[in-house]
Amino acid sequence: MGAWTDDEFYRALHEGVARNGARYYPAFPYPNFTKITRDDVLAIRAYLSTLNAFPVTPRHQRNCAFH
Repeated sequence: MGAWTDDEFYRALHEGVARNGARYYPAFPYPNFTKITRDDVLAIRAYLSTLNAFPVTPRHQRNCAFH
């Protein structure tokens, strides 16, 4: 997310569309976020940018139905 633009972050959260145009739904329930204003989305982004990054578990080691 650190390399995303504000527009890309807004589009992902508000429309459920990834940077490459792929859809996040159903793994990411973006319809629940369509009423959030752009200012609020950018406030969420600003907050997330204050958090420390953490290691990501490789996809093949996750137990998730949406691989």
